Amino acid sequence: MFWIDKNNKKNRKKGHKIVNQFLQEAWNTEEGKYINCTFDSFKRGRNMERLLHEEQNGFCCYCMRHLEIGVHTSLEHIIPHHCENDHGKIEIPKINYYKQFNEVFKKVEYVHLTRETHKRHIGSPYPHFCAYENLVLSCDGSLFIDEDQNHNLCSSKLHLCCNEARGSEQIVPLFFIPNIHQLVEYNDNGEIKLSMNAKQYLSHIDFYKTIEMLKLDCDRLSIIRRVWNIIAIARQYGIEQVKSAIYNPDLREEILAISGVPFDLAKRVNHHLYWKLLSEYYWFYLYYKNKEL
Repeated sequence: MFWIDKNNKKNRKKGHKIVNQFLQEAWNTEEGKYINCTFDSFKRGRNMERLLHEEQNGFCCYCMRHLEIGVHTSLEHIIPHHCENDHGKIEIPKINYYKQFNEVFKKVEYVHLTRETHKRHIGSPYPHFCAYENLVLSCDGSLFIDEDQNHNLCSSKLHLCCNEARGSEQIVPLFFIPNIHQLVEYNDNGEIKLSMNAKQYLSHIDFYKTIEMLKLDCDRLSIIRRVWNIIAIARQYGIEQVKSAIYNPDLREEILAISGVPFDLAKRVNHHLYWKLLSEYYWFYLYYKNKEL
């Protein structure tokens, strides 16, 4: 995992410009209200997505999948998009919970601008649904290859992890912890763990509850991480060669065999669609390679 620095002045300036322009264009002076000022209309232009993609080097804030703009991407609200109880009352404690993790939330106000009339928002605090400080880039959890009991590929399965799996559940925003890369580890089997020195920053209960909510230890992700570990420590093939094998079955089999991927594991990932998904997680090649040094 990696830290996302929302205090970066350059990115904040760009983010505020995107939000201000959106709010300005949505304001109807004659009627004195916002028109179509919703999250759906905000994300449609993908301007914020492009900025967050650049800020995060294209990686999902949770699972480390590398994303292309507009492909399996999702804008994740740190303070959830909806923070109301069953009676429609705003859950202030839930909002304040997230504010403890980063001072940037001083720039964020929990408010939806879909009422018939509403005051005009100029500058900070920005509405939470479009605020730069409250948004990160996540994958949509579409680990789309599914298998039957014999590991034969079958119907697609969507939203298995990350933003879509979380919904509005309370989690620890791990990417707001500056040394998160030292606190979270991935073992040789692809399992995600807390490091030995993480207790002073995170409780095991909070961490594993977050991992469970985000489904970051689902079978699919663990397999992908494990395969990257085997390829990385074998040091016979690099990232570009793995990517080149997506539509080259002979090269796939060669990489699996020479790297020493166990037969049962190789059988599961040796399909161009599964391999394509695996290739998008190349961050783990770098992780496991550096871990061996």
